Amino acid sequence: MNKEFSQGPNAIVRRCLFGKQVSEYVTEYAASFLKAYKNEPKLFLAEFHDGQDFTGEAIAYLDEPLSNFLKEAEESKLLEDTAIILFSDHGSSPHGLLSMVGSKKKQDYEANQPALFINLPSSVSKS
Repeated sequence: MNKEFSQGPNAIVRRCLFGKQVSEYVTEYAASFLKAYKNEPKLFLAEFHDGQDFTGEAIAYLDEPLSNFLKEAEESKLLEDTAIILFSDHGSSPHGLLSMVGSKKKQDYEANQPALFINLPSSVSKS
């Protein structure tokens, strides 16, 4: 496999550490943070790099840990005073494939596909 595809931040391989998907550590820490500071005002930023692979394969492994985190937080009533903001910066980065076919144009290397999802607590969204 080409080194550009198998290593680094844009690799098309699953990102694991000590037998777990890397994103699971982030969502587990986020859940413990919300529980530990349940009665405190809080701001928490979680960052995932799973979507940097241009195949869309690596980001699919984030679905289950993120879904589990959100379901558990909702069932535990930890979202009653917490806004959830999910966003992406630019979408897929197909630079590995494009470099193989000889493209040198910057516009070919970044797709403009940002996303923004916001879930507000009912106390905020009703006002």
